[in-house]
Amino acid sequence: MKEILSVYERGKTKLIPFKDIIMLVSASNYSEIHLRDGEKLFTSKTLKHWSEKIDSTDFLRVHQSFYINLKCIRDIDVKQKRLCLSNGKEAFISRSKWSKVKAIILN
Repeated sequence: MKEILSVYERGKTKLIPFKDIIMLVSASNYSEIHLRDGEKLFTSKTLKHWSEKIDSTDFLRVHQSFYINLKCIRDIDVKQKRLCLSNGKEAFISRSKWSKVKAIILN
């Protein structure tokens, strides 16, 4: 299985190992890819596009706007339905995804 994401940004193609990705965030028809080293890539592809390219059980769509690396979760605010990730950023969990997130993370 391919564990590398090929991302075209600013005239260059970057090869990013899945393990280096903390989360992907939707920005309308664009996406931001947040990496472990603090770098943030802005791409013209949608979150749906990237979620189809990342074929890994380590990632989960927790909200319409967030696709996260499960290995980068630091803690969960159950009351607010929010994840705190290893880079200090937060990702909200939608009501429709809450039961799936609970089953995967809290078990």
